[in-house]
Amino acid sequence: MASEVSPFRVDIAKEEIDRLHQKLLDTRHPTKEVVPGAGKDYGFETRWAINLNDYWTKEYSWEKAQEHINSFPQFKVEIEGLNIHFVHQRSSDPNAVPILMVHGWPGSFYEFSEVVKPLSSASGDRQSFHCVVPSIPGFCFSDPPARRGWTMKDTARVFHKLMLRLGYKQYTCQAGDWGQFVARELGAQYSGACKVVHLNYCPGALPPELSEADLTERERKAREKGQDWRTAHVGYAVRSSLSVASGPAADSLRTRC
Repeated sequence: MASEVSPFRVDIAKEEIDRLHQKLLDTRHPTKEVVPGAGKDYGFETRWAINLNDYWTKEYSWEKAQEHINSFPQFKVEIEGLNIHFVHQRSSDPNAVPILMVHGWPGSFYEFSEVVKPLSSASGDRQSFHCVVPSIPGFCFSDPPARRGWTMKDTARVFHKLMLRLGYKQYTCQAGDWGQFVARELGAQYSGACKVVHLNYCPGALPPELSEADLTERERKAREKGQDWRTAHVGYAVRSSLSVASGPAADSLRTRC
């Protein structure tokens, strides 16, 4: 049984923020490029790292960020022994559609911060939504699973119970990245309640038997965009991707997904 829904606010102790700020101030920067003239070919440039550190120590304000995060109505509820954190931005429109939005990895519920309020606003003939944005178990302010072997099916089940707990017998779901695995399970296992699933991340490739002449202009652009993303924008994942590209690890990953 789920517990009562309780209001939640982010409140990080000032001493913790000060401690992190001091660690950033203590950072020692390289005095020269490891490979002169290499630019970004061997990783980020020294000046880029220095500018980033300067931003965090001289410009960024956690107090302002925390205030903005707390402008969203946040709650916690216990489901299956886990305290699940979520944003619940209701619309004033009586015909609003409930939508569950699931974040990815590495990420958080804040990924949807720019769309929650516009989606929930009642404006003219535009469809509005009751937005529910939970933190995946183990992320941000949701408890981590207390056992091994937790799967995306488990998270989907918990999120389905969350929507029912909020009174939504039918709902839609939007997700990308890691969250799309959860959304897929919601659509597959709870289709009686989860009526629509929208994904902005569906990894795949064009069929290898297609020749260059077979491709449409749109398909060529999609392929180029995918190649650019894989080579220039996902450096944090390149090593892990290569390590599971073949062999038993890859087979295991495909089986779990």
